[in-house]
Amino acid sequence: MKATLFGVLEKLNIATTWSRAIILSLAQAIMDICHLGKKLREYTLPTR
Repeated sequence: MKATLFGVLEKLNIATTWSRAIILSLAQAIMDICHLGKKLREYTLPTR
């Protein structure tokens, strides 16, 4: 029982690590896109 529980926990840990990495990379991509949009607005809008 203990070994199987450990195996399940290990699998869950791997799953959470992967999902965390995916979520972080998605968040980074969204932040990069927002930053790029801000830069583009700065360049396209006439400076006051």
